[in-house]
Amino acid sequence: STTDYEQKVEETLSAFKVTKEKSEPIAFRQTSRFFKKKGTIAIKENTPPSVDIAHKQNGSCGTLLEESLVEGRSSSTEGKINAKHSRLMGLKRDRVQSAVIDLSRLQQTLNDNPLSRSNVHSFPSQQTFVNWTKEAVQKLTVIESAVRGCLVRRKYKVNSLLMRKNVITEIADTEKNFSKNMILMDEFFRKPLLSLAEQKVVAASDVSLVFNKSFEQCLRNSIELSKRFREMCVNFKATTLLGEKIGESIYLASALLVFTMDYNISLKTWKEMKKAGCVRTLVDMNLNEKELENRTLEQLLIQPVQRLMRYPMLVDVLIKATYKRNPDYECLKNAYTQFELFSNVVNERTKMRDGLQEMCEELNNADLFVMGRLLVSKYQVEVKDSKKKGCIVCVCNDMLIVYSGKTKDKTVILEIKLSGSVNLVQNGKSVVINEYGKAPVTLVFSDKRNAESFNKVVSGMILDEWYVLDDDRSYGKLLVNLLN
Repeated sequence: STTDYEQKVEETLSAFKVTKEKSEPIAFRQTSRFFKKKGTIAIKENTPPSVDIAHKQNGSCGTLLEESLVEGRSSSTEGKINAKHSRLMGLKRDRVQSAVIDLSRLQQTLNDNPLSRSNVHSFPSQQTFVNWTKEAVQKLTVIESAVRGCLVRRKYKVNSLLMRKNVITEIADTEKNFSKNMILMDEFFRKPLLSLAEQKVVAASDVSLVFNKSFEQCLRNSIELSKRFREMCVNFKATTLLGEKIGESIYLASALLVFTMDYNISLKTWKEMKKAGCVRTLVDMNLNEKELENRTLEQLLIQPVQRLMRYPMLVDVLIKATYKRNPDYECLKNAYTQFELFSNVVNERTKMRDGLQEMCEELNNADLFVMGRLLVSKYQVEVKDSKKKGCIVCVCNDMLIVYSGKTKDKTVILEIKLSGSVNLVQNGKSVVINEYGKAPVTLVFSDKRNAESFNKVVSGMILDEWYVLDDDRSYGKLLVNLLN
């Protein structure tokens, strides 16, 4: 009714009367970032507005309150400010102004950047102290929270957020299972085989081929990756950049490269080792272990290979579940590119590693099969000023091996270690290899194209320092250059 309306207006005006009374103000800075200017406007304590600021009337929020405050602004006796003590929202000291919240400015600030706090710095560093009750402040905070939630849901899409949450949970669960299987492989196979090697029942070199030096690193990294993915699930928010966090963890998966490229060699060696009686006994004992669930070592050895190939697939699913306007979209695409590069590295390295093993068997020299060494390519050449004809030069990432190729008993006639002191000069079908402090070596190829290919590959490996066997990053540099 009209009487009730007038009564509410009077109550509202009395609640917002400007007084000179001193009281402990409630700083809006503690609850909201939109009120920063300093003033001494004080409102009578313990006199909350009787009109609910969240009340909707005629489709608008707080209409009754705004109308009441506007009427109060026209009053000459109410809402005056003492010029000696206060200013409100940058107005002159002698200007009369009531404590009205600039709703249009608040909405504009939210629309500009609802999630960033950078807009705070656009306001002066002073505070506005308004003597509202805690109940009124809580209501204002609820409105602000609701607006933020609405804007977040509109920007990030609720369905997309749920899908992203499910995908990262699946990644964390599968990584946990993988690390568990790596621990089982270490406990039930690797450690018992090392014990047999110490007793000289089996060859230690065979055990090192089945479980190469990167196995322990793979085990530690899988546990760390599982922990990181689990933290992503627990701390997941709408603004979480999963692609950035995954990209920071890619280096932990690099240990799988070395293990994966030796998979064929590990499997072949294990099949030979199982012929021994003591190893066969170990296999039979492990079949009765409940934790292994009747899984053999062959089934466990393939899991690091499968896991490395699965990373790009999981990241791709995460990209499809991410809205394109989400800032995380580009981060995920970058992470996917790096994991895809890993897949290319694995395929190429596996072929090179298998080729090195075949070369060592052909030369009957197991000492050439060392950790990190790969056979890149082979060329048929002739060594100038040498009696040997029909030679083969094997280009490894850290050395050049030249051996005679026509006789059954192949012998190595030349080994050249690659380093920064080695440089190549091509002259038609010939390539001169200069090494500091040593006599130059001239290789004559069958045609100019092979000479150019040899010069390009070897020079690239020297430039990218691929000859450092302990540094996997050098191989990555070379591969990126080749892909580009």
